[in-house]
Amino acid sequence: MFMANIDFQATTRLQKRLQRKIEEETRCKMPRKFSSAESNLNLSEEESSNSCASDQSVDEVLHDSDDKSSSIDDVASDDISSRSDDDVAEGQMRIPLPNLAKVADRYGISDRAAASLATAVLIDVGFITKQNQSFVIDKNKVHRERLNLRKGLQRDMRQSPKGITSIYFDGRRDTTLVKVNRSGKWYGDTTVEKHYVLVEEPGSSYLTHVTPSSGRSTDIANSIVTVIREQDASDSILAIGCDSTNANVGSKGGVIRHLEVALGRPLNWFICLLHTNELPLRHLFTTLDGPTSGATSFSGPIGRELHHCELKHIANFTKITSQHSMPVLDEDVVADLSCDQKYLYDIVTAIRTGVVSENLSARKPGPLNHSRWLTFANRVCRLYVATDNPSANLCIITHFIVTNYAANWFNIKHNPSCTYGARHVCHATQLLKELSSETAAIVKPYISRSAYFAHSENILIAMLADSDKSIRSRAVDIILQQRFQAPTAAIRLFKVPPINYDATNYVDLINWEDIQEPPLTMKLTDDDIAKFSNEPLTLNYKNHTQGVERCIKLVTDASKAVYGFEARDGFIRARVNSRNLMPRFDSKQDYCDNFLQ
Repeated sequence: MFMANIDFQATTRLQKRLQRKIEEETRCKMPRKFSSAESNLNLSEEESSNSCASDQSVDEVLHDSDDKSSSIDDVASDDISSRSDDDVAEGQMRIPLPNLAKVADRYGISDRAAASLATAVLIDVGFITKQNQSFVIDKNKVHRERLNLRKGLQRDMRQSPKGITSIYFDGRRDTTLVKVNRSGKWYGDTTVEKHYVLVEEPGSSYLTHVTPSSGRSTDIANSIVTVIREQDASDSILAIGCDSTNANVGSKGGVIRHLEVALGRPLNWFICLLHTNELPLRHLFTTLDGPTSGATSFSGPIGRELHHCELKHIANFTKITSQHSMPVLDEDVVADLSCDQKYLYDIVTAIRTGVVSENLSARKPGPLNHSRWLTFANRVCRLYVATDNPSANLCIITHFIVTNYAANWFNIKHNPSCTYGARHVCHATQLLKELSSETAAIVKPYISRSAYFAHSENILIAMLADSDKSIRSRAVDIILQQRFQAPTAAIRLFKVPPINYDATNYVDLINWEDIQEPPLTMKLTDDDIAKFSNEPLTLNYKNHTQGVERCIKLVTDASKAVYGFEARDGFIRARVNSRNLMPRFDSKQDYCDNFLQ
């Protein structure tokens, strides 16, 4: 046996650790003010190992701030002297911090992290020094401010005037925090709940969310009816929007049908066109390549190659042309697009031109998931441009995406009003002419059964909003004649009519035998209807439910962050309020134009 040389690095590390421990014990024995607030400034050993922060104590930080910011400290002293004793008391921070609460809720920052960050900034600018520590922010202060903000927003919502004319809804199963009682004590736990989000249109404003007792359409409808009655909107609701699942749109047992029966009158059905646009693509792919084999996988050869398609180099692919050009999107439409939607627009444009830029080849097409067929389309296109000799089925699917799916998608985004719904259905039928007869035969049935905007009610709305006066006058005549023949507003069975695929205009999509007046115009007088011959109808109800999907994401985040409905609702409203005040924060001007108004 022998003794090795001294490990000087390990010895130095152990000595520093011992010295810090002695200093910490000494500080704990000394009587100090603001110990609870200063504790927020000290990082734990685990946090220190994951950051680049130094081992300076709070006293050292405050000592440095005294040396480096004497002039700023004078400003802070003047600011403190100008405040009343109630605002800044000895050892207390009583200044309200509503903006800190808004930002913390917006970005999902914990109370402790928000307090530490805000206090650290105040130390850096010199408002907190060793002599003046009244501006130190405690995590409990942040927690109270967040609660006050949420309760204030909920109170403003209840006091605001109602007048809700439409509700769009959708649901998702969320992992939800709950409190459980075990042996007389309450413990935190998680469970899976089905939350349905209700959004008001126009404006895509978050209304509330509900948790039905079950997934049955009757229970979902009853929970929505309860909200409608709480909002005093039983007489003002005119339209309902959702996706095209059978539980929602069943003509006899769907959620909308139950809502109409509960309210005692018909409603305008605005079924999401972006959802119905995905059905033909999904069934075309499963027909040509095979069914799914898991939550994110496919059984066919093309589906198996989609997982790592972005890693392949761009090949010498054949461009795909179309008789219909892609719509030129306005700036506000582009700003509303997600990264995945922008990728689809760029990759489809590249396939049409035959040129894929280096920047586009390096971008990610989005995750593969059976509930997100847009990212699936991205990956199919990315696989196509990276394949030297693509198979016939891959060419057929990519051709459909480029000429039909993407063109319909961005036409809907370009004209999102319900008054364009019938035109989008007609446009989809026109795009089928670019497909082979075999491909068209596969997708036609799914276009026909999902053409909810080809119902006579929605076509009449499009006609009343048309720029052609003759078309508007024809719609006025149809509605007035229908009122004369069937004056009662009975609840009809909403069924999609047969589609005329030879029609060149949306007015000719149906044969006009079974005509129903739009519920949106039922409360208007005959004279009001006649005015539309001279002035077109203006409606801002969306023909898709992307606003609902974004609020669903908020509910999912809130379910994992706070306990109970009231806390979730306040969390969501605080985040929505912050985003409305400052949609973007890319520069100082963004902050000044919104938060400093």
